[in-house]
Amino acid sequence: MLGNNAKNGIIAFGAYIPLYRMGPGTKGWRGSNEKAVANYDEDSLTMAVAATMDCLTGIDRNTVDAVYFASTTSPYLEKQAAATIVAAADLPKEIFTADFGNSLRSGTIALKAALDAVRAGSSKRALVVASDLRVPGAGSELEEVLGDGAVALVLGSSDVAVEIEDCYSISDEIHDVWRAQDTRIHAAEDRFALE
Repeated sequence: MLGNNAKNGIIAFGAYIPLYRMGPGTKGWRGSNEKAVANYDEDSLTMAVAATMDCLTGIDRNTVDAVYFASTTSPYLEKQAAATIVAAADLPKEIFTADFGNSLRSGTIALKAALDAVRAGSSKRALVVASDLRVPGAGSELEEVLGDGAVALVLGSSDVAVEIEDCYSISDEIHDVWRAQDTRIHAAEDRFALE
């Protein structure tokens, strides 16, 4: 059991940003910014695996005992993506896995769940991977700012590089960005967030 003085936090991190970009030189692009865009053969799971491989460089994979995957754009509705990450990263099969989705907060929710598991002692090292392909409507305000990418973190209570001292959560019903189950395009309405 870990004492109250144990430091809990980030042991390692990794990321994957797709190579392709949309920017001022892109035909039909009206924005002045550049954003990362996944290739035709990339999805949130393949990007998550790439971020995981980057994160686990130098980490003994046998020490990771939990994998938390978070995405609003998982390629599967009924297959667990975290299990695919475990297989692709050659992690032990005797591992806890969980998928988080359907909310833009799923990444921070997965991070909090992993941190709670480490603090409680039920996990020694937990891998948290958040990955998304954000597809806004063409010509919308979101098109210029929503890019694709993935990040992976290993949390634990030893060899901590960045301590997480505390967390704070708040819940409020804001209908600003949404996507129905039967559509791939994200919708947004600023007026709901500004009122």
